[in-house]
Amino acid sequence: MLTPQNLHPTDLHPTDLHPTARCSSARRSLVQGNTLHRTIRQRGAVTAEVAVALPSLVLLLALLLGAATAGVTQLRLEEAARAGAREVARGEPAGRVQATVYRLAGGQARVELTSDGGWSTVTVSSRLAVPLLDLVGWDLSASASAHTELLGTGW
Repeated sequence: MLTPQNLHPTDLHPTDLHPTARCSSARRSLVQGNTLHRTIRQRGAVTAEVAVALPSLVLLLALLLGAATAGVTQLRLEEAARAGAREVARGEPAGRVQATVYRLAGGQARVELTSDGGWSTVTVSSRLAVPLLDLVGWDLSASASAHTELLGTGW
């Protein structure tokens, strides 16, 4: 009769032994059948693990892409605000400043021009355009200030 002492640990699990497995051919078929049974069980386990882990990975990827989009949008808004402040400092009219800001930040951007004591500030804001974060309503903004070279500008 086969016992756990007669088998190599990788051949069979002790609970898999059957009293009728006395000859080598029976042992071989039992080992092969057991291996097949384990392989099928392992395949099912892997499938279940992937089914559990895949939504988490997709959510993580979506969050990473959303964060990257937010970073790129913030950089675009900062560049647009700096360019608008430079134009205001040179004395460009408000329409031209807004056109430059819209060109750099996108058409959905909002522009606010303020002036106080020789300093001009351009504030550019925009809503983040990411599918899941649109529901949250995440607004990004950037502002830049510059000393106005010419007083009495067009805005």
